[in-house]
Amino acid sequence: MIPEILEKILQTWRNLSEREQRLAVLTVIAATLMIVFFTFRRAQDRIDDLDREIDILEEQLVSFTGHLGHRDFIEAQYAAIAAQHSSEWTEAEIHDRLRQEIYRLAKNDPPPLDERGIPIDVAARSGNLVEISMGKGQMTEGGVGYREYRINLRIQPTYLNNIIEFLQRLHNSPQSLRIDALDLNRAPESDMVAASVDISRIVADGAPMPQGAATVASSSGVGRIPLRADSWEAFGATIQDDESASLRAHGAVT
Repeated sequence: MIPEILEKILQTWRNLSEREQRLAVLTVIAATLMIVFFTFRRAQDRIDDLDREIDILEEQLVSFTGHLGHRDFIEAQYAAIAAQHSSEWTEAEIHDRLRQEIYRLAKNDPPPLDERGIPIDVAARSGNLVEISMGKGQMTEGGVGYREYRINLRIQPTYLNNIIEFLQRLHNSPQSLRIDALDLNRAPESDMVAASVDISRIVADGAPMPQGAATVASSSGVGRIPLRADSWEAFGATIQDDESASLRAHGAVT
């Protein structure tokens, strides 16, 4: 079959004149060149598409790498903040930490916090930016997944700039404090301004509610009040915490 076809092609080629043979050769060459050209163009277009896909994948890889590094930073920051909003805290612990934070921010030079959100005892300039007194706090229901601990504090007469700076510190506190209300009072012919501030602290839902009206009394607000009864000393008294039975301690009480 194939030999017959080749024989017919050769016979046809012999029957062509020299001019027709040259024209046929040129036609075959032109057709071959066109096929090669279009094949090259398609291959080049495909290579360009692959190059663009590689560039996109490289950009995505760089972006994902940056996101991973940023995620690690965010997770570290979140862990630091979450450590200060434990759902395992009692209302007394929340009250204690909030008072510590407010008294810390009221100082001229607020001491830094450790990884647990406890003020670090460092030498700092004495004195307070504002003099404050706090009332009794109250735990209230917030929204889905969180509750709010509200407290009112009063700022003794001082310069308005001091109050503004103190409010800025409250706003930037890592304890997620929210200023709900602010009342300013200035005596006639005086540059001093007194203030009453309502503050709310956001607490992760699941924190156990206290039995009774358990609160921690703090008159000075300096230092951290121990919340475990087994670390206290008392004379002629019974000490009890939320997690253990009554403990009888012997020694002197201050």
